[in-house]
Amino acid sequence: MWGLEALGIQYNEATGIVGLPVWAAAVAAALLVVFFVLALVRTGLAGTLMFLALVGFAGWAAFSWTEHNRVEERRGLQARLLATETVAQAPNSPLSCLAGTSGDALETACERSLFASAESAAAATSYAARQVSLLGDALRFASASNDTAFAKIFDPLRVTLEQDRYGAVANALTTRYGCSPDVCVAFANFKDTVRLRANMRDNAFAGHVQRASASWGEKEKVASTPAPAPNTMATRPGAPGTPLPDGYNLPSASSIPPVSIMAAEPTTPPPAATPPRPAAAQPQQPRRTTPPPPRRPADAARPSPPPGTPGSPNGSASNGLPPPPRAQ
Repeated sequence: MWGLEALGIQYNEATGIVGLPVWAAAVAAALLVVFFVLALVRTGLAGTLMFLALVGFAGWAAFSWTEHNRVEERRGLQARLLATETVAQAPNSPLSCLAGTSGDALETACERSLFASAESAAAATSYAARQVSLLGDALRFASASNDTAFAKIFDPLRVTLEQDRYGAVANALTTRYGCSPDVCVAFANFKDTVRLRANMRDNAFAGHVQRASASWGEKEKVASTPAPAPNTMATRPGAPGTPLPDGYNLPSASSIPPVSIMAAEPTTPPPAATPPRPAAAQPQQPRRTTPPPPRRPADAARPSPPPGTPGSPNGSASNGLPPPPRAQ
């Protein structure tokens, strides 16, 4: 904003706080010293006013720098809290069992998942140690800033650590903070330490590890045993080490003709075209025939010509002579 980021000056619009970089604070302090010396040398009203102005600027710069650091520390603590919750809420993460929200019905399943291996048990202790460290830093910051509202944000985390369902918090306090059931500086961050002291006294986390470690060796043996490779050579006749069944005779290498993979493939004639299928014969319709004309009556019905006329049976034709010529 206004190009202040290039100079390292940060302005928070939400809070109205201006943060100065280290070099700006150093320059302000140097100028304050110089003008303080000049104010002592010079007398008069102008020197006194200048000195007061420089003192005011130095005070403002120191306050801005302190407020900037406070805001950054607050943001860092909130980011750490969010990162802690994100790790616990990851899919298939056994660390979600440490949140204490699973209930008694899932306690056995959570214990089996949390102590499934040495790595998961060590991760539980490391996660609990990070939670204890975060709670201590947050309460210390809230106390120094007199910010009770910020301290209430970490109340769910404090309650979860006080429950300590599997002894991971007590184990982290013992191994990393040197605590004992009677003396522990970190107890000042808790309101109820009865469960934590009992888990330290009974060494509850070590008991869970001892019960679950019996199955770790079996899982490692199963994981380290290689699976047998499938015997694919025994399924082929004539494979090395496999006797050839009766009735099989493998040809020798000399009896197999050489085959050149560089030779061109023989061309095959194109497939003959299939003749077209004849069309289905259409049914022939019967021809219509005209009926024949009625036959005339026989020649016997006609009148016979008189004798002696041509064509009569008793004419000249019957005598074997040609008929007489007709008159012209």
